[in-house]
Amino acid sequence: LQEMVDDGRVSSDNTEAIKVLDYLSTEGISRIVRENGLQMNNFPDVRRMACTILGQIGGEESKDALVTVLLNDNEPMVRSEAVYALGQIGLNENNEVSRAIAWVILQQDTIAPDNNFAFAALLAFDKLAQQNNGIKDEEAYRAVIAIASGNYIRDVKYKAREVLNNLRSYQ
Repeated sequence: LQEMVDDGRVSSDNTEAIKVLDYLSTEGISRIVRENGLQMNNFPDVRRMACTILGQIGGEESKDALVTVLLNDNEPMVRSEAVYALGQIGLNENNEVSRAIAWVILQQDTIAPDNNFAFAALLAFDKLAQQNNGIKDEEAYRAVIAIASGNYIRDVKYKAREVLNNLRSYQ
């Protein structure tokens, strides 16, 4: 599928490819296969790569699949890739994407939050703002402020302040 995307043979109107990627992006999360009590289909690398490709394809269906991953997957690298891909796509009608990102940020462990996810979310907020002439969602602002003042490494907090300034420039 990656080669097909790279060659331009797959676009956002190719529903078959998106359905396959949607399936792969939730393998082991929405469908769990157990054998002798152990989960046999937990493939976070496959889910992460599916998110990457969905972000490259773009479109409404890809966005919907990525929001599902963001809200349901607990694997940090998969969530980080899903949020970054959502920023690449840039769709945020009715603040659906910005609210999903904000919700996940605000649900993070305040003692040991995920710096990589927070940074990817900040990049996504920045891209969403660029592609939608700003973000009009107070939850997004609350999430960025939570990162800027939270228990994150200095570079993440600095990026949060930068994104907050960028968001304010649209008002």
